[in-house]
Amino acid sequence: MKLLPRSRNNRSSPSSSYFYWFDPTRTAPSGSAPSLPCIGMRLRAYLWIVLFLSSCGGDRSSELATVHPVADDMGRTVSLPHVPGRIVSLSPHVTEILFALGLDSSIVGVTDYCDFPPSVRNIPRVGGLSNPNLEKLVELGPDVVIMTVSGNTRQDFESLERLNLAVFVTNPRNLSGVFDSIRRIGVLTGRAQAGDSLASLLRKRADSLTAFAATRRNIPTLFLLSIQPIISIGKETFLDELIRLAGGTNVSSGSSIAYPLLSKEEILQRAPEVIVVSSDVAASPDDVAHALRGLSTVPAVAHKRITIVEADLVSRPGPRIVDGLATIIKALHDTSGLRH
Repeated sequence: MKLLPRSRNNRSSPSSSYFYWFDPTRTAPSGSAPSLPCIGMRLRAYLWIVLFLSSCGGDRSSELATVHPVADDMGRTVSLPHVPGRIVSLSPHVTEILFALGLDSSIVGVTDYCDFPPSVRNIPRVGGLSNPNLEKLVELGPDVVIMTVSGNTRQDFESLERLNLAVFVTNPRNLSGVFDSIRRIGVLTGRAQAGDSLASLLRKRADSLTAFAATRRNIPTLFLLSIQPIISIGKETFLDELIRLAGGTNVSSGSSIAYPLLSKEEILQRAPEVIVVSSDVAASPDDVAHALRGLSTVPAVAHKRITIVEADLVSRPGPRIVDGLATIIKALHDTSGLRH
């Protein structure tokens, strides 16, 4: 497993799951302009309505009657003998998906970094992402352990298999992958209908947002994962796709690596009009401007277009990723004259 060093400025580690990767197949990690729907408070309210409906709507007992074999993102077919009543989640985004599917009462263990929704704090902890307490996990007697390629380690995966525990691995690498993960976790847990409904609603929401962004000029954008040293994002990363869908052009997309280290000279040359920074890297735009001192002629710095985005919204590939997309759109485009 290759690790990308964390920024020394990271203020909280839970949301920085994109820094850790293991992968058995890799060696390294048009139309008229619609209104931008429900940014901010309305978008969050919408998502909570979705979560409420998915957990409370319909006859849950009839849906929970059967489970079906489902392929995970390691190409394994996972088949459970019955609907899992005891689930351990080893990733914050998996925990959020399980809650969104109305499975909170079935979750018996989560990581120290699982902090959303707030009620997850009442669930027993099994340790960190890369170092869970396997002994404690086994004591919980899970019917299935759901883990991720991003965040967990292959060593823990192999240890869980040796312990004869059912393990399902998810690895969403783009927005479509998030919706697919929601559907497959729904099938795995006997909540296929809820999974389909939630994924479809989130897809519709994302399509509406991207339709708006497609009518706007592409904005040269620099996304920073670290400011000391300066680390950005390359092409074919999750965040690169979010920037593109939001109507931006990632100025670091030409890099041959996923998370390139940039010099100030490179930033000056690429001249981003907007700089977007994860909240676990900097607390305010002033922090970023200070780290980029000497770059006052860069358009984003000169015009004070530096935006801090909530890290969890853009780094966790779960139901709130649509909130993250909306947040980036708001950072790139003027939405003041549109219906909110």
